[in-house]
Amino acid sequence: MPEIRPVRSSDRVQWDALWAGYLRFYRQHVSIEVTDGPLRDSSMSGCNPTAWSPNGRQPGRVRHYVFHPTTWSLQNNCYLEDLFVDPATRGSGVAVP
Repeated sequence: MPEIRPVRSSDRVQWDALWAGYLRFYRQHVSIEVTDGPLRDSSMSGCNPTAWSPNGRQPGRVRHYVFHPTTWSLQNNCYLEDLFVDPATRGSGVAVP
């Protein structure tokens, strides 16, 4: 099962590669300040979690996550914003417990 933890400055190379893929997918361009934001704000609760596979490779990124109640279950749901998974990892079950 992958470890989920806040992004660190040492994750920069893998983060940048996933971020570039995310921006290509949505055909967007952002300033370097926006790109650098997650590394500056990683201490904020609910921001910048990063999934890591057991071999240390980062298979995906998500900017925000929010746990919230739902009418369909006694357990909370998790809302993910700005999720992007490396195309080579998609469908592998890397995020399935």
